[in-house]
Amino acid sequence: MQSILYFICAVLLVLQLVLPKKYAMLPMAFAIFHVGGNLEVIGDFTVIRLLILVGVGRAIVSGSLRFSLSNPFDRIMAILAAWLVISSIGHPDSLTNPYVYRLGLVWNYLGSYLYAKAYLPAFNRESLLRYCLLLSVFAIPFSAALLAEKKTQKNSYSMLGARSATAGSREGKVRAQGTFGHPILAGTVGATTLPLAFFIFRRGRKKIGLLAIAACVAIVIASASSGPLAALATTMLGIYAWRWQRHASFMIKAGLASLVFLQLVMTRDVWHLMSMMDLVGGSTGWHRARLIDRAVEYLGDWWLFGTDYTRHWMATGVSWSPNHVDFTNHYIALGVVSGLPTVILFATLITKSVRTALLALRTWAPNSDESYLIWCLLISLSAHVISMFSIDYFDQNYVLMYSLFAIFSNAKEKLTNELNNGEPSMPIHEIGTRQN
Repeated sequence: MQSILYFICAVLLVLQLVLPKKYAMLPMAFAIFHVGGNLEVIGDFTVIRLLILVGVGRAIVSGSLRFSLSNPFDRIMAILAAWLVISSIGHPDSLTNPYVYRLGLVWNYLGSYLYAKAYLPAFNRESLLRYCLLLSVFAIPFSAALLAEKKTQKNSYSMLGARSATAGSREGKVRAQGTFGHPILAGTVGATTLPLAFFIFRRGRKKIGLLAIAACVAIVIASASSGPLAALATTMLGIYAWRWQRHASFMIKAGLASLVFLQLVMTRDVWHLMSMMDLVGGSTGWHRARLIDRAVEYLGDWWLFGTDYTRHWMATGVSWSPNHVDFTNHYIALGVVSGLPTVILFATLITKSVRTALLALRTWAPNSDESYLIWCLLISLSAHVISMFSIDYFDQNYVLMYSLFAIFSNAKEKLTNELNNGEPSMPIHEIGTRQN
C-alpha cells in the first residue's frame, strides 16, 4: 500500500515540474481531494508539503514568484510566519519539538500562500476558471468514494494510508471522511468548493458545473456533520444573495450588528447559539460554545506565546495528548499554539480579503464574470470562516484557505493598479493580458 502512495507522489512531483505553468495547480488540486495532508512520505513531509517545496522552488527559479512587503497581504503573512517561529520561546520539547512543529505550520501556511501566488499570478478570469474547474472536477470522483464509504463503511482511500480504514458513526449515522483527517473536514471541502462549482456552471460548463454542484452537496451529506451543513447553508444563502451584490457591504454590516444586538440581549454569550444547532443528531455544539468560554476565561495563560497545557479547561481530553482538550475551533487552536497575535493576524487576513472583495464589487461592472467570480470566492471564504468554528484545520483544508488569501492578494494588486491608472472599469483579464 505504501508503494502506491510513493508512486502517486512521484507522479505528482514530476507533473509539478513539467506541466505548463497554467496547469501547475493540477497536482495540488488532485492531492487535496485524493491523497490528503496527513500521509507522510519522507519524515514529516507529506505529499502536499513536497508539492509546496517543488512548486515554490520552481516558481523561484523561473522568477515567477512575487512577494513584496508593500503588499498588505504579503506583509501580514511575513509577520504571521515570523510570530509562529518566535512563539516557540518558552515551550518545552515534550511530545514534539516546538520549533520543528511551528516551522511545519509556517511551511503549510506560508507555503500554500506562495504556491497559489506563483501559479495564479494574474487575477484574470481564465486562470481562475482553470483553478475552479480543477477543484470541481476532482470533487466529482471524491464524492463517489465518500458515498461508497458511507454505504459500505469501508474507506477506499485506506490503500493510500488514510487515517481510518473504516467510516466512523455517531447516533447511528455513518460519517465518511475519505482522505481527510475527520468527517467534518471532508464535509468542509464540499461546502467551500461549492461556490466555485457555481462559477463553472455560469461560465458555460453546464454539465461539469451541475455534476460538481451535486458532488459538493453529496460530500457534505456523506460527512453527516452539522458544521459542513452550516457551511453549506451559508454557501447557498450567499449564492442566492448574488442579486443584491451591490448591497454586500450593508448585508455584512447588518449581520455583524445583529450579532452585537444578540450579545446585548441574550442571557449567555452569542456564541452559545452553536449549542442550539444540531442538524444531524449528536452534535457537540455545547462543547464548542463551552470551549470558547474557557478560552476567554484562561486568556491570561495563552495570550502571548500560547500554552502547552489546556487539560483543565474541559472535563474531556483527547487521545493524542494528555495535556490538551479537543480543539474543535481553528481560531482557538491557533491561539493555543502561538498566542493571540496569531489569531489577530489571521483575522486581519480574513478582514482584508472581505474588504478587497467589496472594493472589487464596487469597482467592476455589475453582473460581469469578474464580479461573479469575486462573489463566489467571497462566499467560499465565508464558508471557511463558519467551518473553522467547528473544527481545527489540521489537514489539507489549510491549502484551500491560504490559496484564497493569495487570490485576494492578487486581486488587491490588480485593483490598486486599476485605480491608480484611472481604469476602474477595465476587465481584469484584459489587464492581465496587456501586462503580460
